[in-house]
Amino acid sequence: MIDLVCPGDRATLQQGGDALVCPSCKKIYPIDCGVVRFMGAQDDFYEGLFNNEIRYLPRGNGLLHRLPLWLITNGYLWEVTRSIRQGARVLELGCAGGIAWFGKQFDVVGVDVSHESLRIAAQKYGTCIQAKDLNAISDGSIDAVISSYFWEHMTKSDKAAILDQITRILQPGGKIIFVYDVATKNPLISWMRKTRPQLYRAMFIDSDGHLGYQTVEENDALFRAHGFHITCSHPMERTPLQSTSVYLKMLHWPGIAHWIGRSLSILDRPPFLHLYTALLRLVDGTVGRLFPRSWGRITILVAEKR
Repeated sequence: MIDLVCPGDRATLQQGGDALVCPSCKKIYPIDCGVVRFMGAQDDFYEGLFNNEIRYLPRGNGLLHRLPLWLITNGYLWEVTRSIRQGARVLELGCAGGIAWFGKQFDVVGVDVSHESLRIAAQKYGTCIQAKDLNAISDGSIDAVISSYFWEHMTKSDKAAILDQITRILQPGGKIIFVYDVATKNPLISWMRKTRPQLYRAMFIDSDGHLGYQTVEENDALFRAHGFHITCSHPMERTPLQSTSVYLKMLHWPGIAHWIGRSLSILDRPPFLHLYTALLRLVDGTVGRLFPRSWGRITILVAEKR
């Protein structure tokens, strides 16, 4: 476990049985199932909602063994692995149940608001904290901050606040690698939004807690405004080919959208899911780049602290 600090007076916390104790203000932060709890109450919306974990571990360094890293989560695992040195101290925001491969490659600090999710992640990561911010992380102690499908859950003001904290905890030259949904002009999604705006909001925003949908350009501008140099900003799913989650949402639309969703929902089940995921990744990396950036529904971003 890395050294954590008291969010109140910044003193380094000390081990005291099944808790961490501030030597200055004497405040106690309990350790429950390997998770340090900095939240006084559970988050009713997110507690236990996203317990997903990725257990895949490559059996070797060959291309076939590492290929799933390129396929899983829109290439997020691949990008993190190639961008961050082995053994680096990495903080994962909204870590859910954790990623086994990251736990083997890096010294990972998992941060989430769900204790149930963190209890699962604690089996993979060296440090797990239940918190809504990064105030327990000391200045300049982190080499990289990563996250998958966390960013769109933050409001614009919350994004600015968390970027201030990320800037504080990152070492100079430290990296951020995020993959997240964005506000899109993709014709398929735009058609769904236009035909049933209330249903679109219910399915794409409210049910998933996507409070922070912004365009690719708006997100890029926010990172630059906080002193980050963007080395990669790649919008994906610019074509009508979308993740199967979109097709499952289409089942709730009436008419032709429902029948399209019903026909394509089979792609969400093995073995079709793996083959379709590979096709989607190939399209994103080739002909998908010819379509407008504003048509992307998902973006992977890599940036460095100046």
